[in-house]
Amino acid sequence: MMSFNTQGQTSDQVVRISLVWVFVGVLAMLLLGVAGGILANQLWPAPKMPLINEREQIVTTVQEVTISPNKAVADVVTTVNRSIVGITTKNSVDRSLLAGGVVVTNDGLVVTSATLPKSELVAIDWQGIEVPLSLVGQDELFGLTYFRIEEGLLSPLDVRVEAVPVGNELLIVSRAKATGLVRVDGFRVKEWVLPTELGPGGIQQLLKGAPIDKIVLTGSALIDDEMRLAGIVLNGQAGLIVGGDHLLKSIQRIATDKRELDPLSELGIRAHYALEIDKKNGRIFVAEIVSVDEGSWADDIGLKARDRVKTIDDKKLDWQNSFIDQITSDSVKQIIVRRGSNDVTLDLEV
Repeated sequence: MMSFNTQGQTSDQVVRISLVWVFVGVLAMLLLGVAGGILANQLWPAPKMPLINEREQIVTTVQEVTISPNKAVADVVTTVNRSIVGITTKNSVDRSLLAGGVVVTNDGLVVTSATLPKSELVAIDWQGIEVPLSLVGQDELFGLTYFRIEEGLLSPLDVRVEAVPVGNELLIVSRAKATGLVRVDGFRVKEWVLPTELGPGGIQQLLKGAPIDKIVLTGSALIDDEMRLAGIVLNGQAGLIVGGDHLLKSIQRIATDKRELDPLSELGIRAHYALEIDKKNGRIFVAEIVSVDEGSWADDIGLKARDRVKTIDDKKLDWQNSFIDQITSDSVKQIIVRRGSNDVTLDLEV
């Protein structure tokens, strides 16, 4: 409000503005600013700038994958179930199984390490059906017995060629002695051991682990993580397993009709395997001659009972390589044996 005096001179000026109008003015300015920003963004949009580097990317999705051990074992059982059989006598009173067997060829060849009665035998397959077994024969060089199944839907297992490393975990897949149903046990390879002196001549080493449940059948299959036959139970209470490498050699003898051939017998010797301490080389693998047939090849070249074969043609015996293959080679020219406390050289060339 303005006031003037009567003489035409201006007096003090006083301006009064309500607070409501101040608030309205501020709000109006704010709204105009927002509207202006939106309009400017529409007319001149900001360019999309790329990320400086991959580290600035933000990953918001995390995928977790869980593999169940139970599912893995179940898959193994499903795969090998048709290859595992139980063996018993025909018309058995209590129907309990005597041994286990494994199908190893497409034509139904079954191998077992069990010693079985001579009475008529049958197999219990994966369906619980009793199927006839026909005896193929025993491979005495490897201590294995073979049958053939000509009925039923069975599938063979691939045999593992390489030796199983110590510490490996295997699955024993077998048939339950009382029911014939599939059962699974774990087996860890603790060491490789020599066979007993009464063991078959073709087997140089055995897998050994903790004693297996006594109700696990002799001849049950050991399966590796690639679902191959890694061995079969030889003596469960001792935790002894015949490895797949020996199984494969024996199966090949069956396939080539050489099951009854015993190369050691043809040479006129029986042998078993041992480790001894050598002054130069420390602990070495040797083949000990148990007996020599009079007039045989071994007798002619001068081998004697209790000789320990150390080298053949200047090559030390190797626990991993077959002694039979080495000594039956046509190119053998020299054998060195430990006889008592002395080394004796046997020259085969005349």
